[in-house]
Amino acid sequence: MATKIILKKSSTGGSVPLTSDLDNGEVAVNLVDRKLYTDNGSTIVRLDSAYVDSSAPSNPVEGDLWYDTGNNLLKAYNGSAFVGVGHLNLSDLDDTTITSIASGEILKWNGSAFVNNTLAEADVQPASTTVATARGAISVGTGLSYDSSTGAISVNSSGGGNISGNDTDDLSEGSTNLYFTDARALAATDGEVVKFANLYATEGALPSASTYHGMFAHVHATGKGYFAHGGSWRKLLDESASTTDVLTEGSTNLYFTNARADARIAAATTDDLTEGSSNLYHTTARARAAVSVTDAGGDGSMAYNSTSGVLTYTGPSAAEVRAHHTGGTGVTITNGSIAIGQAVASSDNVTFNKVTTDLIEGGSTITIDPSATGDATGDVVIAGSLTVQGTTTSVNSNEVNIGDSIIKLNADETGAASQNGGIEIERGTDANVSFIWNESDNKWDLSNETLQNVTLDGGSY
Repeated sequence: MATKIILKKSSTGGSVPLTSDLDNGEVAVNLVDRKLYTDNGSTIVRLDSAYVDSSAPSNPVEGDLWYDTGNNLLKAYNGSAFVGVGHLNLSDLDDTTITSIASGEILKWNGSAFVNNTLAEADVQPASTTVATARGAISVGTGLSYDSSTGAISVNSSGGGNISGNDTDDLSEGSTNLYFTDARALAATDGEVVKFANLYATEGALPSASTYHGMFAHVHATGKGYFAHGGSWRKLLDESASTTDVLTEGSTNLYFTNARADARIAAATTDDLTEGSSNLYHTTARARAAVSVTDAGGDGSMAYNSTSGVLTYTGPSAAEVRAHHTGGTGVTITNGSIAIGQAVASSDNVTFNKVTTDLIEGGSTITIDPSATGDATGDVVIAGSLTVQGTTTSVNSNEVNIGDSIIKLNADETGAASQNGGIEIERGTDANVSFIWNESDNKWDLSNETLQNVTLDGGSY
């Protein structure tokens, strides 16, 4: 059976694939319309029709068609250049009537065909029209002047150069446009004006607060600040509220003196720093006499010598220690000796019914032999998952049964793809063959081997 390659297809007339249906360069065919399509990387294009663009296609061959969208022309490549196709001359047009065509004539649609006409027949302005004639056809309205001999248009200069409707009151003192003054600002009714940081020599020099509502003022003589509000000046800082006791000798705020400090010390009792009835000097004898030890029994003993201040501890005896140990299942203790039912030296063969452990460690090789030693028979069953952390896993079995339907290779890869992967078949003395994913090319490699009895079906869209 030969290898078949079947393109992606559709049996629905007028059906065009979407960009989601095709990869870049993949081909699809409409079996009813007999049209071929591909994805050029951004849009779906037809392969069996003219190339459509405002620029000619690169690398054309003779017979290629190009629809020039810039000039709305269908062109064909004749082997050296693209030339228009169809009617190349006016006389080739089916609806054209040419009668003794002459230089300067134009085509005019007469309702049923294009016919050749002179400019006069076509009611077109003659080409002999002069500049003077054109200038004479121009007129201007009020406020403008026009010189038909030069074609210049200008604004009328009457009215002393002012633009109609304006007066000199715009930039000078007038009835509506007034210079700004304090009096005018203070007289404003929509909001009040605030003046800042006016300086005066004395409080008597302050102006009327009702006239300067909202003004701040500073008086040199007293160094005080005022704010005009409600028809009077309000003092911003009034030191008269402070008491003289803050920075002077008073009843509660007192200067620190040596005499006052000495008086406080003298009030203390002499028993604080001298031998008295309750405050006693520290001596070694008094400290040792204040310590005692009680032996509450149990293993070992504790004693204390108050004369020398020495604590003595005697540890438990062997009998006391052994009294705390008892044998368990399969374990006996006799005179401190612990034993189980069999020898368990490193050179002994040990038998257990069941062993539960988290780790088995041994030499460089560990052998599990379930049947007669060395005959490679019997079964080894691993009930849970199996993880092999070594670098090589060798299976000498002639038959391998795997329950999983998908085998994952290179499963320990965590970073960006960097390794090839696949299947290689050992063929003895003949060259091996392989089916490898080439990571550099991002494609499958078959080592130039031939596939047979294979159908490659692109599916439908």
